[in-house]
Amino acid sequence: MATEQEEAVNRHDKRRLKLERLKMPAEVAAHVKEPTYSFKNMFGIWEMLVRNMADEWEPDVFCDPAEYINDIIVRDRIDKIIAEYPVLGQPPLDSLLAELDAWFMHYSVYDGGAELSLWRPKSENFAERNERWRRKPVTIPWN
Repeated sequence: MATEQEEAVNRHDKRRLKLERLKMPAEVAAHVKEPTYSFKNMFGIWEMLVRNMADEWEPDVFCDPAEYINDIIVRDRIDKIIAEYPVLGQPPLDSLLAELDAWFMHYSVYDGGAELSLWRPKSENFAERNERWRRKPVTIPWN
């Protein structure tokens, strides 16, 4: 990762850590050194989801709908962070993210959001969300 990207990641993670600590008791917050949703961790969450989809959810891998939806939310957050720190949308991170996204598309199928709408509030309109919300894994891990 380029130095400018490292600096952007550090700025994001520092701000994220501060936000996460606000939600913790002071005695716990004092010991937390890295945010749960650091940029690196979010990238890892997205990569793990795509790998599990590619592996057709190996028998020892459990994923319930809430976990899957959280991973889609994490991917959406990555886009927001890149919008805030455009340097993160440049090489080499852009190609890695594009590759993971391509694999997600390969291991999912368009259903207009029908599957995820079973697990989200009926008031949500998946047509207004990005393409990831209108797709389901080829192999559904929670059925």
